[in-house]
Amino acid sequence: MMYPQTFYAHGKLLLTAEYFVLDGAEALALPTSFGQSLKIIENNTENLIWKSYDSDEKIWFEGEFNSQNFDLLQSNDNTIGQTLSNILKKANQLSITHYPLPITHKKIETHLTFPKDWGLGTSSTLIYTIAELFQVNPFDLLKETFGGSGYDIVCAGANSPIIYALKNGHPAFEEVPFEPIFEDSLYFIYLGKKQNSREGIARYREKSKNIPPQYIDRISALTLAF
Repeated sequence: MMYPQTFYAHGKLLLTAEYFVLDGAEALALPTSFGQSLKIIENNTENLIWKSYDSDEKIWFEGEFNSQNFDLLQSNDNTIGQTLSNILKKANQLSITHYPLPITHKKIETHLTFPKDWGLGTSSTLIYTIAELFQVNPFDLLKETFGGSGYDIVCAGANSPIIYALKNGHPAFEEVPFEPIFEDSLYFIYLGKKQNSREGIARYREKSKNIPPQYIDRISALTLAF
């Protein structure tokens, strides 16, 4: 295998069916040109060195991991470090049927092309690129780590808008045209109110207990109308 190797994942924008997509509603989502890259390069240390750069090319996370079991050895943020350690361990477990990743004497760098507080998919682009690195199914890795509907994972590898739904718990999607007559007047404006996805899903689960099933069909109809 030749190094360096680079993987890239697109960010995401969900235009319809937010949260309802978790219960099977069809959603319209757009991949963004902004995203995150992951580069693996040769290094002269035995352990795995990890550095994450923000859109200003400043390091926002760095850590050192055991190259055999991916235990966190040291980092500038132990919460993020332990989360990353768990993702690497799950990816490695899923890849056992393929081949063990030769991670000794390697350094990994990730580079965001959007400010991480914009909410365009810091986590989903990371999951997708790590899945590419370990050659595992990104939906399986998502399920074993952050969870969620998975639409953002599709956007990470898509090159056009998608219609996405969970059918019997499995992702179903297709690329679709989305060219409204006002597309030249569309702008993305970050309002400075990024929400925690896990907390948002928990609130939705609490409020959705009494939602009639036909709402899912109505939301899907609105998506197709868009």
